[in-house]
Order: sequence, then structure tokens, then C-alpha cells
Amino acid sequence: MANDNKPRLDAERKWRYMIPVSHQFYIYGRKAAEEIMGPDAVDRFIRRFWELTGEDTARMYVELGKLQPEDLAGLVKSIARSSEIMGEDAEARAEGDRAYLLHHHCPWPENYRRFDLPETCQGGCDTWFQTIAARLSPRIRVKTTTAIPAGDDACVREFWIEE
Repeated sequence: MANDNKPRLDAERKWRYMIPVSHQFYIYGRKAAEEIMGPDAVDRFIRRFWELTGEDTARMYVELGKLQPEDLAGLVKSIARSSEIMGEDAEARAEGDRAYLLHHHCPWPENYRRFDLPETCQGGCDTWFQTIAARLSPRIRVKTTTAIPAGDDACVREFWIEE
């Protein structure tokens, strides 16, 4: 029987609680994989994890978001929005024929440090973004110019179309 007097959490508040939980799921899954598979195999496992994530993200951007394959500004806006949903402080910028994704704050580097994991979030993000870009168009390129895990104030990725 439901208790109608019980206070209810709204969807956004529930999601804010789930963001760190989802990070911990990833961290624990990664640690378990290393225990079972060893460090070399876990590196391949993690890379494939981010590739699969990127493949499905690209599919959703096209199918659900109606993103056109070489719409750089739309792509970077979509990624920034996804990042915001995941609790990150992200911004999309377009300048001429380039688009930039800026992450001003991200909880992932601290999670990696707190759980004493050898990799940083940059490798996962780089693989994720490069896979998304490649799935949308083989001509889209992505380059990380600064990274929070490297000690920079922000993660900045530059996107462009290779002619």
C-alpha cells in the first residue's frame, strides 16, 4: 500500500543522486575487470567500452536528435548537452569552420583519483568523442587541446571537417 504522505523526489533531483552512483558503477566495473582480466586486457576492455558508448551515442543523436552527419555545431551542442545531463559543466562554441567543446568542470578526474585508478578520463572522453564523430562522418576530426586531468583549467576539444 502506498504512503501518500511520503515526500516525493522530483525527476531532476533523483537524477542528480544517480550521477555519482553511475560513476561508481563504472569504477567498480573497471576494478572488477582488472582483477579478473589483468591490466593489459582491461585497457582493451575500457577502450571498447567507450567505443560502444560512442557508437550508440552517435546513433541516438541521429535518430532521436535528428542531427545531420556533418553538422559540427549541432554535434558539439549535443555532446555539451549530454555532458550537462551527466553533471558536467560544458559549453559549445562555433568559430568559423571549427566547433569547440569546453568542459569547465567534470567530476570524472576526481573519481579516478579517489579510486586510485591509473587512467584519466581524457582517454575515455577522447575515444568516446572520436567514435561519435567517426560514426557521424569519416571526415570529422577531434583534437584535445587542453585537459583537466593534465592540470589545465578546462578540457577543450576542437572539431573540424577534413576536406
